[in-house]
This record gives sequence, C-alpha cells and structure tokens, in this order.
Amino acid sequence: MLFRSVVWFAQASTGFLAGATQTTHTFNAMRGFHHREAGITGFALAEAALATELIYDRLHVCPDAARILVRAKLADKLIAVSDGTAASGLPPGSRLSMWKHEAIVGEGDVRLPDGTLAGSAITLLDAFQNLAADFGVETAIRATSLNPRKLLGLKGPPRVHLLFNIKLELLERRAIA
Repeated sequence: MLFRSVVWFAQASTGFLAGATQTTHTFNAMRGFHHREAGITGFALAEAALATELIYDRLHVCPDAARILVRAKLADKLIAVSDGTAASGLPPGSRLSMWKHEAIVGEGDVRLPDGTLAGSAITLLDAFQNLAADFGVETAIRATSLNPRKLLGLKGPPRVHLLFNIKLELLERRAIA
C-alpha cells in the first residue's frame, strides 16, 4: 500500500513494482501533481493497475479533484473510504477529544479549534450517497461495495440487502442468510 507521502513519481513506481496495490486517502497529505514532477498523486492517476482510496466527504477531496480521479481510474480501481472518526454520527457542534486534541464536529467534518481539518464525520453510507449524487449509482456501488470486496479477495455476492428511496436515503438494511 502506498500511504500518505511526499514521494516522487519514480519512488511511487518502485513501491508499486515491489507489491503495493493501492494508495491510501488519495490526494490527502500527498505530494501534489505538478507538470515537472507528477509525484505520488500523478502515479496514482496514471497507473491503471493501482487501486486508489477516495475519502468522499467533499471536504478532504473537492468534487472537481474527485472527478479527475474517477475519470482516470478503471471502474474497479476506485475504493471509497469514510475516514470516519469518533465524530461520525455526532451532531454538528458536538465537541470531543480525538488523539488528545479537542475537536469540533461540523457538517461531515471534524476540526481542531483553529479550523484545521482533523478527520471526517461521515459514514460509508454518506460516501455512497455523495458518490451516487455526483458520479452515478454504479460508481457508488462499485466504490463502496464491489471494489473493496474484490481487493480483500472476498468471493461471491455481498450478503446484505439494502433498500434506498429515490433520494438514496437508506430505508431498510438486513442480512441475507
């Protein structure tokens, strides 16, 4: 796995050739793409066989950057992650301690008192809904369910039934025996 890093394109390539199969939190705390040195971000966009994680709370990665990633990757190489923290599910304005720091829950985000982004407060369902709204239901299903299962080597169909309304709000969830 290629983690958050400031490595150059060639170093990312070396990691891939040594067995890395995916990037963690693509775009976040990574050397940015530059026309003279594409860095790890450029490698993540360019290498077709590399899976890429995307925190899609629309804050860690803006919709425009996410669109570039979605268009650059093969359909089975995008993995949605929530980057959820202890703040996930708490109402906006809630205060909590995370990693020995005071944090404040916002609208899908959690920040330090100085405004620094400290993590996400979304769930994977929120990521699904964001992806579906911005890139279509097929992209959302692949990125949140099918692709992670494939990457983990899980065989057979998922064993859960989810029912959504037209607004992609979860109406029913049940395990399938």
